[in-house]
Amino acid sequence: MNSNKLDIILVLTEKELKAKYKRSFLGYVWSLINPLLMSLVIYVAFSEIMKFRIENYVFYLLTGLFVWQWIVVTVNNSLYSYLHNATIIKKTNFDRKLLNIAVLNSESLHFLASLPVLFLVFIISYNINAIDMNKFANILLFPLVFFTTYIFLLGISLIVSAINVIFRDIERITGILLQILFYTSPIVYPKDLPPEKYRIILELNPITHIVGLWRALFIDNLNAKEVIIVLIIAIATISLGLFIHEKLKYKVVEYL
Repeated sequence: MNSNKLDIILVLTEKELKAKYKRSFLGYVWSLINPLLMSLVIYVAFSEIMKFRIENYVFYLLTGLFVWQWIVVTVNNSLYSYLHNATIIKKTNFDRKLLNIAVLNSESLHFLASLPVLFLVFIISYNINAIDMNKFANILLFPLVFFTTYIFLLGISLIVSAINVIFRDIERITGILLQILFYTSPIVYPKDLPPEKYRIILELNPITHIVGLWRALFIDNLNAKEVIIVLIIAIATISLGLFIHEKLKYKVVEYL
């Protein structure tokens, strides 16, 4: 990627951030409020009312919800990335992938900005003096987990942004699919909770493996199998995204 494209990405990312917080007093704090409030409601519902028990459930919830929010907001914003920049795409020989990267960069920065809160809850939940040093060693693998998730999300972004230009119903279908994915992903419940005959649904859900990898990074120990599965998912998704991007490049301009 040449320096000119990098400059464009920086400008577009800055534009995304400014648009997100235009006339917003609390700024990035809003990106923390949603998962924190969701965690509070879910914790009360599952832990206090339904007597649901998971060790350090608050941290378990936050890990899943912060990653989930990163995924959802990236997908939702990607749906409109081409539609909102139709003039640029139609009038110039512009590489549309840069718009996807800018959207993803913006939401990735929000995710990274939420990590101090996650680390604070981590220290409180696990008692800093009693934490297994392997958990800290895991953090050295953070760049690998982050980059793999980034590649997966870039693939999804390329898919939904192109298809939504041609089939406008996709934005409504996406909302329904995201709800289904949320409830069929072990975000608020452990992976082994559903009856065994239904666990295949969780295994086929890519979000299960991505959230599981982030939890392994913080809570358990990463193993090669988990990393390889998510790498395969990420490579398959970005490959599909690039294929659709190339296949629909002329139709996207035509429909804008």
